[in-house]
Amino acid sequence: MKRKLIFFSLILIITSFKVVKKDIWIWFPKEIGIVENCIGREVETTIEIKTDSRRKVEIHSFKLSGQNFHMTSENQIIEPSDTIILTRKKPLFLKLRYNIESKLDYSLFKFKTNNEKYNNNTVKISYGVLQIKSDQIKDRKEHIIDISNNCKDNIKLAFPYGGTVSSVAIYRDSTIIKKPIKTTSYMMMDDNNYVDFSKSEIGRYYVEFGACHWRSDFWITIK
Repeated sequence: MKRKLIFFSLILIITSFKVVKKDIWIWFPKEIGIVENCIGREVETTIEIKTDSRRKVEIHSFKLSGQNFHMTSENQIIEPSDTIILTRKKPLFLKLRYNIESKLDYSLFKFKTNNEKYNNNTVKISYGVLQIKSDQIKDRKEHIIDISNNCKDNIKLAFPYGGTVSSVAIYRDSTIIKKPIKTTSYMMMDDNNYVDFSKSEIGRYYVEFGACHWRSDFWITIK
């Protein structure tokens, strides 16, 4: 009798625990910068989509602000009405190519998935923006930016979110004795994580980037 009571007690304990369903994530950039900004100019960019889901994720219903666009993945043409399978072992790289047709400073690329949390998704493609990535800063990679053929008179350099607070200081040379000519400081997800350069500011500049737990420096050349 005691054994039966112990057995049923164990069953009750086990069944009383609810199975916690692990939320999956699907990662894609919220914004991509493109240096070109002229109407009629053909542009090309690649959007990476990845997931940690153990189940296959269906990606479909591709749109780009009502514009005509060509989309490929692994050199295969993808139609806007196609469905692509995404797995955690194989990220998806979508290459977009199109002509800028709008006077807006951006276009919106949209897609859907069969996951309720990520049913509708948007990537903002901003024109006249160069986005500098964390790994490029850590590798101290020099950036050479040609803005001579741009329709606008300036370009935005967008910096990554390195931590809770990030800061940027730009100097005319690497001595950093004089005051910086451009600075910005921003918190996580603030929208002032950029500095402007005009066509008149051609030259080579020294950049210091600092965040909560790391810092680095690199050069940029505006031509």
